[in-house]
Amino acid sequence: MKRLAVAALALLGGVLFSPAVAGAHAALDYTLPADGATVGEPLDEIRVAFTEPVTLVGNGFEVLDPQGQVVLPTPITDDDIVFRLIFDEPLAGGDVGVIYEVTSADGHVISGGFSFAVDAPVPTTTTTSTPTAPTSTGPPTTAPGTTSAAATTTTTTTTTPAIVPSETTEDTPPTTPATAPTSEGDTDEGGSTGLIIAIALAVVIAGAAFVLFRARSSE
Repeated sequence: MKRLAVAALALLGGVLFSPAVAGAHAALDYTLPADGATVGEPLDEIRVAFTEPVTLVGNGFEVLDPQGQVVLPTPITDDDIVFRLIFDEPLAGGDVGVIYEVTSADGHVISGGFSFAVDAPVPTTTTTSTPTAPTSTGPPTTAPGTTSAAATTTTTTTTTPAIVPSETTEDTPPTTPATAPTSEGDTDEGGSTGLIIAIALAVVIAGAAFVLFRARSSE
């Protein structure tokens, strides 16, 4: 049914514009693929040739692909006689209908159509998934020749001692304390000796005073 619809579309285009073709000097010369042909592989290009140079009306060509979609190809020509119709997606999987509309040099509009079949399945696009490398959970690595900020901080940190001993030279003898420390025993012994001396002086003074007192009393 689809092929009949495509053929009817192409025939309708030829019937509607047959008076213009008969009265014009330019006409359709040939097509690749030819009208009614069967192609065994997908097509990404169709060629349409005219007998004289022509000018496209609008895009100039419309294509009904096997999936029933109207496609506007990209027409390319070097002499305005042979046109290459380029498709982004290859045509495959059934009947194809092509309608053209151009203007000849004398101003007459030439329209018509043709059809053919593509006996090849539609190409399938396969996608290849690229495995993703597992993410490492280990410690971060540092490239050779570079030092991380943490490593720099650790290596440059130094501990300053609380007391720094002073340097002694051979010319300067060590300082000797002026007063030797006095032990607790020496302090107690000196105190006892002083106490005894004081008692003895008191006894002597008291005796002298007693003798003087007796002498005065005798007088």
